Amino acid sequence: FCPGYIYENLELHHGKFFTELGELAPWFERNSFRYANAELDAILDQMQVLDPADQATEIDLYRQAVEILVEDVPTTGLVNRPAVVPINETFWTNWPSQENPWNAPWSWWATFNLVINGYPDPETGEWVGGIQPAGE
Repeated sequence: FCPGYIYENLELHHGKFFTELGELAPWFERNSFRYANAELDAILDQMQVLDPADQATEIDLYRQAVEILVEDVPTTGLVNRPAVVPINETFWTNWPSQENPWNAPWSWWATFNLVINGYPDPETGEWVGGIQPAGE
C-alpha cells in the first residue's frame, strides 16, 4: 500500500469502504480486499480526528489497530515495492544508477519527473541529473 501516513495506510482496511463480493470495490486500494471489523473501524475513527501532536495516543491506537490486523490477516504483503527497473542507454543516457547516484535508481512516480528533467542543486544552483540524448 502506498497512501502515505500511518492513518492513511490503516484506513485502507476501514469497513466504510467494504463492498460485497461481486460488487466493484470503490478504489483500487480502499478495501478492495473486502474486510470489515467494527473494532478496527472505531480505532481508525479515533485516529482520523486525533491531534497530530498527540503522538503517544497515535502510537497506542496504531498498536491496537495492528494487533487486530495481525490477528485477522486480511492482507499479506508479498513485496515492498519491487524496484528492479532495467534501463537501456540506446537513446537516453545519464540514468540514475549505483555508479551515478544523482537520484534513486528506479522509476518512482513521485520523483520520475526529476529523472526526466533534473533539478537545480539547492546549495550550488548547478543543474543535477536529467536523462540526456545518447550520442550517435
